[in-house]
Amino acid sequence: QARAAIASGNTAAALSALDRHKREFPRGFLSSEAEVLRVEALVKAGRTAEARAQGERLLSREPNGPQAKRVRSLLGM
Repeated sequence: QARAAIASGNTAAALSALDRHKREFPRGFLSSEAEVLRVEALVKAGRTAEARAQGERLLSREPNGPQAKRVRSLLGM
């Protein structure tokens, strides 16, 4: 849902879906992927400070993780 909402430009729906996912699966297998989608939605919504904070939290935990390159790209790092 979040990915489709981002693709259609509906960042509010994407963030809502991601909030719901976080509540339902706080330590889920796809939590890192969900965090990257949140960064992307925040960037597209123009909420760059929040996107950067979220991305930096993820990078501090997983600096060489599978999502690191994508997060850096989204943040222009």
